[in-house]
Amino acid sequence: MIEGDTTEGSAVVLRQELAGRVRRTAQQRAEILAEFVRSGIIGPQFAKVSGLSDSTLATWLKKRREGF
Repeated sequence: MIEGDTTEGSAVVLRQELAGRVRRTAQQRAEILAEFVRSGIIGPQFAKVSGLSDSTLATWLKKRREGF
């Protein structure tokens, strides 16, 4: 299953697995985390409005802190 999103006229295709997980590239994760920092809102709120689970956001933040 494929989910599409358009940003400034260019199509961005996100791969979605059968279990409903959306695979994001390292660049997409970095952009989402940068947006989280700029937003100034708490993690669970940001995760909800971004379509992420709380645990996904927390894992991405932990990996960034650890240098992965």
